[in-house]
Amino acid sequence: MVPAKKVTISTRSPKKPTVDSGVAKGPEQGASSSAQAKLASKPVGSKVPGGRRQTRKYTNPHTGEVVKTRGGNHRVLNEWRKRYGADVVDGWWVVAEAG
Repeated sequence: MVPAKKVTISTRSPKKPTVDSGVAKGPEQGASSSAQAKLASKPVGSKVPGGRRQTRKYTNPHTGEVVKTRGGNHRVLNEWRKRYGADVVDGWWVVAEAG
């Protein structure tokens, strides 16, 4: 009879490789500087303060119905898009006043 093998399970995570600061890091190093350049080239005020989307106010000229939303997946807007067409409905929006 052959004795059973003893199995040891390690719960420690493997060591992560360290990178010497004097060694070139490759393509990832340039990515951070180009990402910063892209952020700097964006126009100021493209977002509402706080990172929230702008509230859009859609007014249906046929019924006078008004819908305020921050996203495009609104039930009433989707019904209007089916009925009147997406290009037409998208022409009905304005940025709603803050408050």
